[in-house]
Amino acid sequence: MCLAVPAHITEKKSDQKATVNILGLTRDISLDLLPDAAVGDWVLVHAGFGIEIIDEKDALETIELIEQMPVGFEPTEMPESFKGLGLESGASGNTSAGPGAGGGAPVEPEPTLASEATS
Repeated sequence: MCLAVPAHITEKKSDQKATVNILGLTRDISLDLLPDAAVGDWVLVHAGFGIEIIDEKDALETIELIEQMPVGFEPTEMPESFKGLGLESGASGNTSAGPGAGGGAPVEPEPTLASEATS
């Protein structure tokens, strides 16, 4: 599942980048998709990109909902539709959903050729 989070633009830079406040953290993001965004705007950020300008009311409501989410939440039972996708606890050795973590089955390492293993 992907999640975009509200961010408040605190500084706009000349290279279509901006500094934003995301839940108290300062990050630089790309505004390539939002060239009209300005300092003071609220934007939804996904994967380091501002993807939509939103109003302050919606941003603050979303932040309030995010803050209500339990830290370290783990469902007690995996939904049936997720079973068999390699998401089971311990299936891939990495159950976090950090940057670059995609869904689906774990990626197996590519086999090494015998000639590469001896060099």
